[in-house]
Amino acid sequence: RSACVLVELEPDAVRRPRSDEGIEPVTPDGLRAHLRGLEQAGADEAILILRPITEQSIETIGALRP
Repeated sequence: RSACVLVELEPDAVRRPRSDEGIEPVTPDGLRAHLRGLEQAGADEAILILRPITEQSIETIGALRP
């Protein structure tokens, strides 16, 4: 099972109209706990959608890997 996770690194980043209605973004600080919860629910893969998608945001999230 796969799950998509919207990770919001900058609350003021540009958003696409209606692209995330009803979706609660996860902050980098809460990402590990969120991923553990998904794993407990049966997900074996998480697809991370970063907002914004920049080199810096990718490096920030990459640094959180165990």
